[in-house]
Amino acid sequence: MDLSSLVDYWKASWQMLAGLGWSEIAKLIWFALLLDVPRYNLTDLIVLLKSFSERKPNIPTTLPMISILIPAYNESQTIANTLRSLIEVDYPHKEIIVIDDGSEDDTAAIASEFEVHGVKVLRKEVRGGKASCLNLGLKSSKGDLIVSLDADSTLDRDALLRIAAYFEDEQVGAVSGNIKVRNWDTNLLTRLQACEYLLCISIGRRFLAWANLLTIVSGAFGCIRRSVLEDTGAWDPGIGDDYNVTLKTRKNRKKVAFAREAVALTNVPETMRGLFVQRRRWNRSFIGFWSPS
Repeated sequence: MDLSSLVDYWKASWQMLAGLGWSEIAKLIWFALLLDVPRYNLTDLIVLLKSFSERKPNIPTTLPMISILIPAYNESQTIANTLRSLIEVDYPHKEIIVIDDGSEDDTAAIASEFEVHGVKVLRKEVRGGKASCLNLGLKSSKGDLIVSLDADSTLDRDALLRIAAYFEDEQVGAVSGNIKVRNWDTNLLTRLQACEYLLCISIGRRFLAWANLLTIVSGAFGCIRRSVLEDTGAWDPGIGDDYNVTLKTRKNRKKVAFAREAVALTNVPETMRGLFVQRRRWNRSFIGFWSPS
């Protein structure tokens, strides 16, 4: 079929649709109205209705110590901005630990400049992956709550206060933070990803947590009780560490919550190549985690 024939085909199709009434259109797309519209919009409606009665957890008067673990590999372009945001976060009892995973750039050197502000830097000579970094950081930390944070994420000033409030419930073992896109206005691709994060994280995870179906505490910004990590063996080496530690929390009979008020900003890929590399890594992690060993 040549281009002119294809154009004629689409013109004829649109003319046919334009001549149909509402009842004829409904007959053509009844399956979408019956199945797809509820599937994609029912959760949004539930979240909307619950928002009218839902209350934010009260910030406790006695705040536990929080240890923030930041695995970093070749993050010299972002690590300084991340550390500056953490230093400015409004939380009285926190420690910041950067675990450099054998970076080939000056990530460790840049992070070390913040040691005057109390930041602790751990240097690994051989790269071992994110899970090994988090486990090393856990051994060196003192907090009752352990936050894992990506090296290109920054927190709102009240993010730690908001996420700590959920742990007033002793049955809560882990809380996922709300991840939003920092560079959303760069181009069309980043705008679309910002919409995706809104639907899948800000709304989607809120619904899943309400339904007690949340299976992932984001490694970009998530918080877990130290006692849960110690009871379950913390992060297992390999891929799928976000799913891994969340499901082990559930097996430990603890709740997994979503803190919509605790916001972290992150950069998303600005090119199709970067997006492909990111999603390939995510999918490999997901498939590898659920595949039998």
